Amino acid sequence: MKNEKIKNIIIGILSLVIIILIVVMLFIKGSTKYKYYDDELIEINNKTEFEVKANVLYNTTLAVLVKSNEDKTYNGSVDIKAYDESGKQIISDNIEQLVLENNSNIFMFRLPDLDKEQYAGKIKISINKENVSYENKMDVDKVKYSLTKNANDDNSLTVDVNFTNNNIENLSLLDGYIVAFKDNDIVGVQYFNNENIEAGSSASAKATFIAGTGYKPFDCDKIDVYITHIAGNLQ
Repeated sequence: MKNEKIKNIIIGILSLVIIILIVVMLFIKGSTKYKYYDDELIEINNKTEFEVKANVLYNTTLAVLVKSNEDKTYNGSVDIKAYDESGKQIISDNIEQLVLENNSNIFMFRLPDLDKEQYAGKIKISINKENVSYENKMDVDKVKYSLTKNANDDNSLTVDVNFTNNNIENLSLLDGYIVAFKDNDIVGVQYFNNENIEAGSSASAKATFIAGTGYKPFDCDKIDVYITHIAGNLQ
């Protein structure tokens, strides 16, 4: 009986310690000052069936990845509002782009510089979509690609992408984004644009991802290529 009481006391003390640690951690997190924009500050209000991923790049840019799993093209709308620590709104911006059926698009926002005495606050992202009248005879799935990665002496990473147009018609436009990920977070985005790709022929794109401060090479564990616009017919 005595051992049982001691056991219960120990369990009670441990439970109290855990509760205190949780409260302390929440307090510390809530009181953290962010001199730079950070992923921890992002709040996403997704009013769609899109899958959404957002990350801050280089302390200056917000990348919002929108993925559709539907057999229909929509007009995607991403609205952002960023605040400083005091709650003052320092930016309000909106971008609308097509999100092709069963495909993805990247929405890129430039974040404003913070004053010397200013700290970053919440970054609120709202996702909406609208039906759009869109018909494209070009099949994105018939544009195949392969890529190679090369580490450079300056710690940057160069990615070369080779596209092959397997549509039966020529393409007048093919553009999109080359996106680098680390632990499922977006760590780099580069835009590409190609024109006048004949049926059965190839085109290339190149992206160079710059390493951050210090001597560590640019680090990623996955590269994805998203075609966001495709158009024909070129004769």
